[in-house]
Amino acid sequence: MKLRIAIGLLIVRGALNADAGGAEPAFAFRFAGDAVHGMQFAPDGRKLVLVTFETKRRHLEVAQFSGRIYDVASGKMEREIKTGAWVGAWSHNGSVLALARANAVDIDLFDCRTWKIKQTVHITYPKDFFPPELSRLCFDRSDNLYVAEFNDSFDGVVEVHNAWLDGGESSRKESSPRMWWKVGDRWSPGPTLFGCCTTSSGNDSQVPLMAYDLCVAAGPRGPRLAVSYWRCLAQILDVGGRSGEAPSVDPASTVSVRRPYLKLTPDGKQLVTYEYGKLRITPGGAETREPPELRVFRVGDDRVELIRSRAVEAPLPRALGAPQVLEVSNNGQVAAYCARQVVGIVRIPSCDPMLLIPHNEEGAATAIVFSPDSRSLAVADKEKKEVRFYRIQK
Repeated sequence: MKLRIAIGLLIVRGALNADAGGAEPAFAFRFAGDAVHGMQFAPDGRKLVLVTFETKRRHLEVAQFSGRIYDVASGKMEREIKTGAWVGAWSHNGSVLALARANAVDIDLFDCRTWKIKQTVHITYPKDFFPPELSRLCFDRSDNLYVAEFNDSFDGVVEVHNAWLDGGESSRKESSPRMWWKVGDRWSPGPTLFGCCTTSSGNDSQVPLMAYDLCVAAGPRGPRLAVSYWRCLAQILDVGGRSGEAPSVDPASTVSVRRPYLKLTPDGKQLVTYEYGKLRITPGGAETREPPELRVFRVGDDRVELIRSRAVEAPLPRALGAPQVLEVSNNGQVAAYCARQVVGIVRIPSCDPMLLIPHNEEGAATAIVFSPDSRSLAVADKEKKEVRFYRIQK
């Protein structure tokens, strides 16, 4: 029996390393649930956590989720965590898995040896604030935990505005991204809030807006963050401070982008964005939209410069949560984007195309992620109910 298992694993691993033959997957396994909302490899590449919608009902108040951990080599589901929702993230060494709950308030940190909860951290919102969606969750190399929430509903914006007016300056950042820093084997009980986007309201006050996307990478003196907003300039921020102490998060620069998805390369020196085309109104009142773009920027200590850009197909209209439609490989050499009917893979920084993976159904691909060794891209296909692995050509 052990010999059969070993042979089976070798066959699967061989398939993962075989030529994918253009847009054909090298390997695939089926997943449970209706559609994958979030997908992340464990750092050693052996496991994959999927957070799935369980039904087609995806309105904020009624959406149902589940978190499942799969063995990549066999495609077997090893564990189901029914409280898992929105997004998940592995710690830097893979010993902890963070999974948000459906209430968008609690984030459970699981010990991956016992699958017991080590700690639950909580997001607090202003009074009477309509709960948002959790859009991003990630760890840095020191296992500090970052989260971004987003809510683009009109009522949500009004409630944030009213809460800010009631609370004054102290609650101005209540809708900002936040971080729990690692203290020994635990995380800080309360988060540090960072970044702030405000826009003018009708009575000239400033309404704080939530982050649209967030990512973390290495930086010159500590972790480097990139945060985008719905109607503000994206921010590059550097995290400083001593280990175990409350960190400082300082703006390093801003970059003009249009409602983007964004990812830093792991060294924090380049930024990739996937942007909606700019809307233009002609003198006669007709509306036209420029093609969406994939752009690569060079990130310095105090400035961000555009290197290359390429017109690409548009992503699906944003549904619940910020979809996982842009990824950068761990070697920083390749980016992938998930459009309406195609998944594209391009080189960094040239934006030269490497592979196009077409789909018959619009929106069939709902999440993408690179393997830790940067040799393959996993694509969650909701029509086939499969996670499909595509080889990355050098």
